[in-house]
Amino acid sequence: MVWDSSFKNMLKQLLGKAGISVITETEVATSNQRIDFVIPNNDQTINSPFRHAKKLIIGEFKSENDKLFNGDLLMLLSKAFSYIAPTHGYGNKKSELEKINVSDVSCILFLGGKKSVKSLSFLGLNINEIEKGVYECSGTLLHLLIIEIDNIQLSREYEALKIFATEKIREKTLKAAIRSDNIFINSVAYFLYKEELMSLAEAEGKPISSESLSIRSAVETIGLSRVLEEVGLSKVIEEVGLSKVIEEVGLSKVFEEVGLSKVIEEVGLSKVIEEVGLSKVFEEVGLSKVIEEVGLENLVNSLSEGDKHTLRKLLDS
Repeated sequence: MVWDSSFKNMLKQLLGKAGISVITETEVATSNQRIDFVIPNNDQTINSPFRHAKKLIIGEFKSENDKLFNGDLLMLLSKAFSYIAPTHGYGNKKSELEKINVSDVSCILFLGGKKSVKSLSFLGLNINEIEKGVYECSGTLLHLLIIEIDNIQLSREYEALKIFATEKIREKTLKAAIRSDNIFINSVAYFLYKEELMSLAEAEGKPISSESLSIRSAVETIGLSRVLEEVGLSKVIEEVGLSKVIEEVGLSKVFEEVGLSKVIEEVGLSKVIEEVGLSKVFEEVGLSKVIEEVGLENLVNSLSEGDKHTLRKLLDS
């Protein structure tokens, strides 16, 4: 540390004589350091919108509801460097992970809705449209692509990404999904743009109900909370399992909405205890409530030796 501090202090003294300020121990912002997605692309065979990308894709998405700043490009590059440094061995002699050359990394900024390349000034970067809706930036240490979802021509397997375009563009995708009974697109769109989808479905003469949807696809894409609002806990538990629902809303909420008896009936007391732990069950529901619902004998028969010991201690207290 003495060498480090001595060097910095010497710079301050030497440059200070010429009236030049040296700022030391400068803090670097580290908030919001999550990356939206990372995609290994070693074979570089993924179709549009990824066909121009290199062996490792690090990306961010900006919806039409997000604010977009020039600094977002720099932040994406910064997070990409922060990601590959420890995970791919740089600066870490103990890392067993394969190092990756910076020339093999692509950063991709997806712009949804009305977001456009034109809304950004590029900090001296050279921007070239290499195909419709796809822009490549030069002048950065990492390969940088900007993709306008409204304008890009997507291969068939990725056409669902048009869900994140503006309404006029999105409408074509939704109509096609309704006509072809595309359960995946319809399921995601139902929870993102319910009124829009239902109106289009009615106009096409193919009404859509929640019973025709893939709840699992919707949960995996949108997240549990929004789906729970629409179809309720019982349906979601049936589709995605008790553990995922408990993780999102908490055990007490599940029991409050569905009832302990129903949960135990569906998955079994042993499974409930296995997934959330005996102590957690007692903490959330109460020992007396559990015994009342399932009976002491059934409870004891469902427990491991360790949990039986915990139960004895609770009964003796």
